[in-house]
Amino acid sequence: MSLSLSILLFLFQMSYAMKNFLFLLLSFFLLSGCDDGDLINLDFDFDDTIAFSECNQLIIYKLNSTKTESLALSLADLALDDLFTFDETLTDVENTIVFERTIDGTTNRFNYRTYSSEVTGDALFCNPIPPSDITIIDEEESTTGTVTITVTAVDDDNDGVPSEFEDLNGNGNLFDDDSDNDGIPDFLDVDDDGDNVLTKDELNTEDTDDDPNTNPLDTDSDGTPDYLDTDDDGDNALTRDEESILQDQNPLNDVTNNAAGPDYLNPDVATAVTAVAFRAHNVVRTYTVKVEVTNIQFSFLTQTYMDFGEDVSSENKEKTPEFN
Repeated sequence: MSLSLSILLFLFQMSYAMKNFLFLLLSFFLLSGCDDGDLINLDFDFDDTIAFSECNQLIIYKLNSTKTESLALSLADLALDDLFTFDETLTDVENTIVFERTIDGTTNRFNYRTYSSEVTGDALFCNPIPPSDITIIDEEESTTGTVTITVTAVDDDNDGVPSEFEDLNGNGNLFDDDSDNDGIPDFLDVDDDGDNVLTKDELNTEDTDDDPNTNPLDTDSDGTPDYLDTDDDGDNALTRDEESILQDQNPLNDVTNNAAGPDYLNPDVATAVTAVAFRAHNVVRTYTVKVEVTNIQFSFLTQTYMDFGEDVSSENKEKTPEFN
């Protein structure tokens, strides 16, 4: 055999051996990736936002960015209303309730699906048979794991005064600061001084540091900010009584002299009509629902912890305090 032919044969054998080596090396990485819970040939591009559906059971789900994959928790012994069973008045500034359920493949299930086209959640999970235009390409279920749902509720009057500035006695307890003695603590009171002018309408709007004590509005210069002053203009007529034009629990719209503004800010007008009621108070309650899953196992994924996502929603809680 010639020297050139021998060299070519040697190079061919080396090339073949290298290809085998690279194939084995790639196979090793793929297999080890599966062991570590990595995904192969799956988008699995889910964001942190979850959604709810309810049809004989609570379903918490999320879709991927292209809406062609879904992860869904189906919990048979839990209703959507159960997540928001807080007292009318929270016993603390922030209240939390926790639900924990075991994934068993029957009553509590954790399901992964891929679809032929874009889908929406309600059509998928509330019907035993998917819509005719949707084909489920792949479906898997974890029969192990634990679901922990943490729901936090926070009330806020959104009156423009941060709660930390409404601890007037400085004892760290926001519930015992009630400037107008109407039964609603200042941090939940949209009208802290009970003068029927909302606190947010008695602040210095040019102040940008969120501290109401920085250059506060103090119409009569008596050292008490308007939002805590029951007689803003110092004319000895209570602000809430300066409604000689419209008796609607809103002194803002009672104006005798347009140039001087509302009567309750005009010391030259002290005409009083005794108030008989407080205006309604609207407090915003914000709920944060956080879902975590541990020790789940699919054929393509084994994971000890998954931050499934969260949902933030709010509602108005209305209360009219008893007049005093």
